[in-house]
Amino acid sequence: MQLRAAIVGAGLMGRWHAHTIRKLGHDVVYVLDSDEQAARNLANTVGASFSTDLKETLCNAAIDVVHVCTPLEYHYQISEIALECSKHVVCEKPLARYPGEVKKLLDLAQRNRRQLCPVYQFVFQKGTAQVIQEIREEAVIPISVEFSIASAGAAGKSEVALNEAIVEILPHPFSILARLFPRYALDQVDWYTSSPVEGETLISAQMGLVIISIRISMKSRPTECGFLVRSESGNRSVDLYHGYSVKLSPRVSRFRKMINPIDQSLRILGISSSNLMGRLLNREFAYPGLSTLIDNLYTSLQSTNSHSGKDQATFSNSEIQSISGACSVISSSLTGKA
Repeated sequence: MQLRAAIVGAGLMGRWHAHTIRKLGHDVVYVLDSDEQAARNLANTVGASFSTDLKETLCNAAIDVVHVCTPLEYHYQISEIALECSKHVVCEKPLARYPGEVKKLLDLAQRNRRQLCPVYQFVFQKGTAQVIQEIREEAVIPISVEFSIASAGAAGKSEVALNEAIVEILPHPFSILARLFPRYALDQVDWYTSSPVEGETLISAQMGLVIISIRISMKSRPTECGFLVRSESGNRSVDLYHGYSVKLSPRVSRFRKMINPIDQSLRILGISSSNLMGRLLNREFAYPGLSTLIDNLYTSLQSTNSHSGKDQATFSNSEIQSISGACSVISSSLTGKA
């Protein structure tokens, strides 16, 4: 059974959501945007109707799932309307600015027996999934987990807006940590933040015996997005922009020290080339993991229990609230918005 989706927000992410939905064999039936021309353009591209009337359109019986691809300030309002109209919701991160709003949306989704799915696509990348599986099944004991993110997403924005951009990035590392260390409630961890200038921050914590660090920069170049899991059994490096992971040899000797740069370069070349070819064949030209996330959710919604409110193909309510709470702690220290 094909599902019918509405895209709210006809910008870059709206286009990628529409592309992914159609690639998976489902239909985009409506595109909504306050900019009528933008809505019309994307609707024409995907063969959908367009509208600027939010509530009337989202309550249309022809829609099964609403994809919220707008700026953060509109996430809560649009998701609330869609859930009240008994639609499943896929919402770009963060779900909402405040944990209280996130809880209200989760409660509303549960009451109406609908799914509320945040777009934490990095968790569904092949590279991230491999590392999570190795840690869980091969008894890999991490020494530290280090995220390094340099984004161009705030280029040209004011200094004040740089920290707001960081707030929108935060769910990515925290969603991965939620899967790497499921027994920890992230909102109960003591997080420390150093932000000497707008748009630059270092976040750190200790989870058991594991050191966690998250460095996010809006100014350093080139752009990068990845994390490194250090362990005695070999470090594991994950490239989140491209969705692959590389395991580095734990062997130590003078010879290994000499050849490590070449060995690592060859490993990265081989794995990254194979990964790129696979993505091109699968038409996953950007945002690796998004297709898997949406496919998992849509498959869940097509099952016999799709309206039970219990079938969670992506993140549980407790995970979502834990991630939201941790992000809020950092957000308040960066922007002063508690």
